[in-house]
Amino acid sequence: MKKICLLFLSLVVSNAVLCFSTYAKEFQTAVLINPPESTAYMAVDGNQCTDLTLRNQNVLSVLLSVAEPRPLQPTWDLILLPFASGKKTYCVFAKVPVRWNFTVSTVSSAAHVVLEAAWDPFIPDPTNLNLQY
Repeated sequence: MKKICLLFLSLVVSNAVLCFSTYAKEFQTAVLINPPESTAYMAVDGNQCTDLTLRNQNVLSVLLSVAEPRPLQPTWDLILLPFASGKKTYCVFAKVPVRWNFTVSTVSSAAHVVLEAAWDPFIPDPTNLNLQY
């Protein structure tokens, strides 16, 4: 009986941890490998503020350009050193979920870049609701 209770307790705790971690952050990834492609597209249904992280996975530096993901936002040009990363936060006041269209291109002859878009979901965490009656 003791083993069954411990097993049940561990399942409950692991499910609770899994449930709480889904509220922490959401993300989506894509990869730009040149050659053969010099442009990568990623469409994300994220939150009003979305972080775009670019990580260079190559031993060579890479020159990248990120076109405006939504109207009236500037183009982001950056140079990533070998195994370095760059991060930019894009924000817009709009109804959630917000559609972000990221287009990353390079003029470098060899590139291996990981794109990651991350955001906090617009879902209230039921454990942090301060409901007062």
